[in-house]
Amino acid sequence: MLNIFYRYINYNILNAVLFVLFILISLSSIINFADQCRHIRQEEYDIIDACYYTIFSIPKNIELFFPMIVLLGAVLGLSLLDKHNELLAMQIAGFSNLQITISVVKTAVPLIFISIIIGELIIPTSEKIAHNHRTDKLYHNNIKSIQNKGLWLKDANNFINIKHIKNDNNISEISIYCIQDQYRLKSISYIDNAIWNPNKKIWISSNTYKSIFNNFDQIINTKTKNEVFKTNLTPNQIKVSKYNPKELSILMLYDYIKYLNQSGQISTIYQLNMYRKILIPFSIIVMLIMATLFMLGPLKNANINIRAITSISFSCIYYILEKILDSISLISSFSPIISAILPILIFFLICIYILINFNQEYC
Repeated sequence: MLNIFYRYINYNILNAVLFVLFILISLSSIINFADQCRHIRQEEYDIIDACYYTIFSIPKNIELFFPMIVLLGAVLGLSLLDKHNELLAMQIAGFSNLQITISVVKTAVPLIFISIIIGELIIPTSEKIAHNHRTDKLYHNNIKSIQNKGLWLKDANNFINIKHIKNDNNISEISIYCIQDQYRLKSISYIDNAIWNPNKKIWISSNTYKSIFNNFDQIINTKTKNEVFKTNLTPNQIKVSKYNPKELSILMLYDYIKYLNQSGQISTIYQLNMYRKILIPFSIIVMLIMATLFMLGPLKNANINIRAITSISFSCIYYILEKILDSISLISSFSPIISAILPILIFFLICIYILINFNQEYC
């Protein structure tokens, strides 16, 4: 009997979450499409391309709103059960409020699995396809016209400019500016082409021109045909640097954070996004607990409109709280991991507050 109740509640919660997911993603896609319509008739970009970009941007929007979608969906699912007195029937049959909460929280397993698949496997690929297609259409497949200034990267004391990225393992027209400790220019190098050797994990450069400045009293010019391009950069790090941190998987973020730390660069925004992705399962669990406590506590006798407004309000608060803490972390020395944990912790404390103050209704 209990297993039937568990499965029935899980089924209803999942259906409600998927329904809310469809509604919110539809709205966000319409807004995204309207934004892309501004670029129609620019170069070769047309309405089909705007639709193409919007469709492939959907996975990123799902991950962005997923904790809020879970809260809204769980409240809606439980409200529908309550509307038909099914929760009451379960309680009369001996199904306690604690067991209802446990059954709702069990819904987190498939939801967490979905979020991991989307965040780690789908988003990196879909965002790459969306941006590459949009770039190709807007700029006639001419990468040089997009990046006249090239891709700038910092590696230790070197500032590197890459004009062309032919593919993940082949780059060309590379300028390297080596800076001394006292911010003096030590040397300038120019490489025609560099190819990554995956076995030795090194770059092999061809036609390297180097000018070394000896206190500006003497300039030594050298040229080598083939040599090792010494750098900490790997093809994966170059690829990652072209994309928004929100579009990267946890492993890609972790690898790039290590590179940024090694080269003495600020990695706060990448750390924030990595920790947010890692903590998504915990945010899903907290949202499910909160939805259950709302339904069995303060919103037990409220109508569905009040429940919807309350869950939407708390979802917005969670989203705004994340953005505020992200901004504080980026402009100050506030720890990224604390910034990522705080919204979840605050909502968990709200759950404890509801449980303490509405203990009689819950039990």
